[in-house]
Amino acid sequence: MERILEAVKRKENMLCEFPAGNGKTVSLLSATCAWLQQYNEEKRAAMEKCPIHGVPEDSEDLGRDVKPVFEKEVKQEVNECGDSCLDEPPLVLLDTNPKKEEVEEKPECSCLPRVRIYYGTQSHKQIAQVVKEFALLPYANVIKHTILGSRKHLCINSEAKKQADLSSYCKKINGDNGSGCPFKTAMRPRFEKAEMMRQHLLENGSDVFDMEDLVKTLTASSPSICPYYTTNRVLTQDADLIFCPFLYLVDPLIRNSSEVHLEDAIVILDDAHHLEEACREAASFSFSEQELDETVFSFRSKRIEAEEMIKKHVDVAENENLAILKDFHVHLQFLETLSREIMYLFCRVARRGKGLTSEELFAYLNDFSIGIYLFLPPESPKYTLIKKSFETISEMKDSESRHLEMFRPSDTAISCIEKWIYFQSCFGIEQWQSSYRLNISYDRIKKPFILDSSPSTSSTSEAMKNEEIPFKTNHKALHEGYKTSLNLLCTSSSIAFSDAFRESRSVILSSESLIPMNELEEELGTEFPNKVEGESEIPPENIFAGVLTKGPSGKEIECTYMMTS
Repeated sequence: MERILEAVKRKENMLCEFPAGNGKTVSLLSATCAWLQQYNEEKRAAMEKCPIHGVPEDSEDLGRDVKPVFEKEVKQEVNECGDSCLDEPPLVLLDTNPKKEEVEEKPECSCLPRVRIYYGTQSHKQIAQVVKEFALLPYANVIKHTILGSRKHLCINSEAKKQADLSSYCKKINGDNGSGCPFKTAMRPRFEKAEMMRQHLLENGSDVFDMEDLVKTLTASSPSICPYYTTNRVLTQDADLIFCPFLYLVDPLIRNSSEVHLEDAIVILDDAHHLEEACREAASFSFSEQELDETVFSFRSKRIEAEEMIKKHVDVAENENLAILKDFHVHLQFLETLSREIMYLFCRVARRGKGLTSEELFAYLNDFSIGIYLFLPPESPKYTLIKKSFETISEMKDSESRHLEMFRPSDTAISCIEKWIYFQSCFGIEQWQSSYRLNISYDRIKKPFILDSSPSTSSTSEAMKNEEIPFKTNHKALHEGYKTSLNLLCTSSSIAFSDAFRESRSVILSSESLIPMNELEEELGTEFPNKVEGESEIPPENIFAGVLTKGPSGKEIECTYMMTS
């Protein structure tokens, strides 16, 4: 705990190896929460003394804005003749010594930045145990916390949970033109503020809560309230301690869509021996044949709809909404072209029948002979234009979304372009290019099991067989009966790690096994000046190690990922 405190104070990273059963979780939480509690007191004191945000000690009227008594320049409105439009000439105070201009120094803000603690675990299941440890500490009712979770774990809308894509359905019904979710609607306006929501949870016995507690409490509320928006949108407003799985921090797509702010944050990653694999997966991107087809179709159809709307109003005087739609149409057209180029690359590589090395991938992206230039370094003009178009389409402002929502491409299309932009932001940096490989995967599509062989069922079976991959464009499946995917695989964990935590105050990696630490440090491409290897407090005679190959009934134990539930 002392070493953790020292590292956080000095804004340094740390590697901690603790054997199981020695209070690792409590030590991490105690040290960081103790530091944060003291820091928040210093932050409040600094704000009070800040010349910009603080309250002046000699201010007589705190409700009145302080303005300079004299103005050195008086701006006058001038009419077409050049005469002053004022009835009387203004009183101008002349400087008696114009040669000596006094330059008033602008005050600088002395406030301290906000610091949050992010406690990352390998999975949602482990968060409950960590929260249980946090509840035992004296900081539990002082440090405000929340948990970042997925709709899969937090949604209480039975109709939404039946959908194949729960996330897209939730966004659709809660959009401007959606029917609305009763559980999210029940939050307005009272429970859209963190203070009121925390008071509600406290009154219902959930002051220190895990996900299961929160879901039970909000479901039992009258009316029931959405747990997902409560934890991920409302309680993040004032939370100082945020629990979440690794991927919410290291995966750029998840991090970008969540309320995650890692600048100046203290990041604790528990069970960090899984971190390297998680980082490699976070910087790897996969594009299926069906996904790319949907992306091309969505951008094309929305571009055509926008064109038709513009043509209908060709004789109408130009207005602000029409001008915005024309600009939106240009962005749709630009991203449609990009999606078609990616699809062409996909088909070309898939027909080749084998993967690409980093050098071959670079050559394919820079092949001018086919008229496609897909290599987009982050500083290139085309990358800048693509990013601007993506931001315009995916982050529409409320005032614009009312009449542009109907032209917004599908979530699949937006996600596809977002993945491509992130890939280019990594591969476009020369030092990271050698860390990428491309391969093509073929997964056999499972045909539905039909019990009845009646004519109607046979026709249904035939229809399902023909619609195994329901392409929306004129694209023909490259390998019928298989789901074909293009995978851009990252072999270095340093890319995602540095991208996520470069602006964090301190990153603390903790696990039962981090040795060899020097190799881990090199793999992550980050310096960890502080390293601690804790010794076990359990006496050797109390430790037994063994391997169970069969259960009590004699059945062989198979500990593989496929067998986990």
